[in-house]
Amino acid sequence: MKILILLMTSLSFSFTQTVYHKYNSNDEQIIKNILSINGIENINVDSLVQIDKDGYLTVLNLDSLGLTVIPSEIEGLSVTTLNLRYNNLVELPEEIKEISGLFVLMLGHNNLTTLPYKSCPSILKYFSVEYNQIVEMQILDIEREVFVSALIANNNKITRVDNSISNWDVGHLRLSNNLLTEIPPFFLNGSLEYLNIDSNSLCNLPDTMETWLSKTASSYGSWKSTQNCVTSVKENNLKKRLQPLFNIQVLKNTGLTITSKGKFFSVSLFNLAGEKLASAKSENGVLNINYQGPKGLHVLILKQAKNTYTRKVLLE
Repeated sequence: MKILILLMTSLSFSFTQTVYHKYNSNDEQIIKNILSINGIENINVDSLVQIDKDGYLTVLNLDSLGLTVIPSEIEGLSVTTLNLRYNNLVELPEEIKEISGLFVLMLGHNNLTTLPYKSCPSILKYFSVEYNQIVEMQILDIEREVFVSALIANNNKITRVDNSISNWDVGHLRLSNNLLTEIPPFFLNGSLEYLNIDSNSLCNLPDTMETWLSKTASSYGSWKSTQNCVTSVKENNLKKRLQPLFNIQVLKNTGLTITSKGKFFSVSLFNLAGEKLASAKSENGVLNINYQGPKGLHVLILKQAKNTYTRKVLLE
């Protein structure tokens, strides 16, 4: 939640420019109706809301209530943060985008199968849809601009990210634990400052990744990638690029050579049973492993000062 705190701090200056109203009895009734339509009668509304000293509704916590539907009348609310996490929602009404002052929309741990972009107000800054069932990231109403500072979509079933996402001008993007096999080059243009694509199946990253790293990332902490891909490497002096931090070359009768573009200290080669077959330490940025054993699927583990990268490699 650290990023949410940072965002709310940076957003406080612009909230006064949004048309909104103080929390009143109509807002309370809307919340009661949301609960009622979901068969919830015995919850005190006061326990779900956070109101600032000036009487404005800042947070509405409707998480972990088993909600299955959100009525369109929610558009009558004025709230900064709407928390709908840990429910059973499969879709959202478009009227959510009419909520005045809505900067943070939290939808993690539901049953959404598509990105509910039509429900996003143009002023939305933090949008989380982690742990849903989303398959594709796509925005069809590309003419309506939404400037999302952070899009959190880890732990879904995303296989494809459409170019239309670039219209959202995302600065912080989390797509870890999905089913991606490629990253569109447009991701690495514009305002993207943080990218997490851990635990996908990305073996071939765009050429623009390296340029983005050098221009945007002050350190490799600005992006994360620990893939579970299977890469075929043949014994014909073929260099197979797995990701921009290092190249792997298999030299016939001499073993593995890894040319490091990051500061890797060591590399180890394991079989799938967890037995270490070979290891090496860095010498002038080059890691050489002499391995003459059986071919097949193996696991490479490369270590930096603070990070460990794991790659599955198929030696043929």
